[in-house]
Amino acid sequence: MQQQESIPEISTTVASISSITSRLLSLVAEFSSIDREPREPTLDGDWLPLPDDDPQHQVGDYAGTLVDELSEALANGGWKPDPGAAPITLEETFSLGSIVHRAPVRIIARGFMEPVRRTPLVKRLPEQVVLYLIGIPGGRDFLEREQHGFGWHYHYLDARHRRSDIILCWDTRWKPPADPNNVRDQDRIRPLFQETHAEGSRDFPARPELWRDPKKESMYEACQPDLKRHISEFKCAADKAGIIWPPGKSLTPRSAVPMTASASLQRPRNKRR
Repeated sequence: MQQQESIPEISTTVASISSITSRLLSLVAEFSSIDREPREPTLDGDWLPLPDDDPQHQVGDYAGTLVDELSEALANGGWKPDPGAAPITLEETFSLGSIVHRAPVRIIARGFMEPVRRTPLVKRLPEQVVLYLIGIPGGRDFLEREQHGFGWHYHYLDARHRRSDIILCWDTRWKPPADPNNVRDQDRIRPLFQETHAEGSRDFPARPELWRDPKKESMYEACQPDLKRHISEFKCAADKAGIIWPPGKSLTPRSAVPMTASASLQRPRNKRR
């Protein structure tokens, strides 16, 4: 009799896990798709600093509540990960989903720069929630390793306000020289780079190889005042990014990162036959 009485409780827990998961993934998918929709840039006659407020923090709070509820339901239901699943190490933290914030554009030579920031809906997930999402259809689609980086970067728009496939990012690993008086002027400033991106909607492919120094310098001048903020708020340029300003600079190499068990998050590649 005791075993029969426990069946409804287990069924209720399973249903609760399924319901919470459905609401959570639907919310994440909705906000992940918003950035793919065409939208007009926000224009303003004056240069404006990056905003400090987060207008969509309530969405993140709700997503965080759903994650807490899911974690509790998994614990109450006695859920266990697949024995063959790779464990999550202490060095690994995972975020879920993202929200895109766009600031008013800045005027540059023959175009505009649009500051954009991508922030996670849920910044840090409990280990059991990560392992649970990895094991269900569509669950891993919105998982990101936190160190992969969210942060402010700049979309290049042409003079007609069309969005290109080029973004500009700072070298966030750059360190100022120990003695700035004994180096060239260009070695005293943080380099700005350009790279091709695959996020959001794009109206045309840009040709950065045709940009001359006056245009590149105007891009730097439009973005440089933002460096009053902590550099951790910015997205770092990709390894193969090209220099914008100052000319001739190279991206600071990344530190060696040890291999971890997070390879389980990588989608399997089709083998060539």
